[in-house]
Amino acid sequence: MRHILFPVDFSTPCENLVPAVEAWAKRYEADLTLLHVHELPVVAIEQPNLALELAALREASHQRLNEFLPDAFAGLSVRRIQVDGRAGTAIVDYAKANGIDVIMLPTHGYTRFRQLMLGSVVASVLHDCELPVWTSAHADAPLAAPSPK
Repeated sequence: MRHILFPVDFSTPCENLVPAVEAWAKRYEADLTLLHVHELPVVAIEQPNLALELAALREASHQRLNEFLPDAFAGLSVRRIQVDGRAGTAIVDYAKANGIDVIMLPTHGYTRFRQLMLGSVVASVLHDCELPVWTSAHADAPLAAPSPK
């Protein structure tokens, strides 16, 4: 395993997965990519300043990614990448195009009704990706880093 993809959505389950991601990256001496997918909002009416507002949202999101847990992943080769699109599709496309070996993805524990109505990024990635995908069981607290073997 040479390259781990960790999709970042800034949620608590995402932050709680960091110790496990860090442990895997260190154990396998793998490169790590933090990927944030900036989902563009659906706009039903034309707005005069829409392009400026979208650019500002994109820049704020990029800044947040660069500031995400700055002390985590010390000593590792880490890239922080932001792309636009639908999260599930963008994660799979990025993984395929960039030599990713495994995707480490948090779950949020949404109810089946909410998944049906909104969809699930995890379900989309699991369905569309041929690469290994490691998921957590919607961690409500930071996961303990696995001990090296």
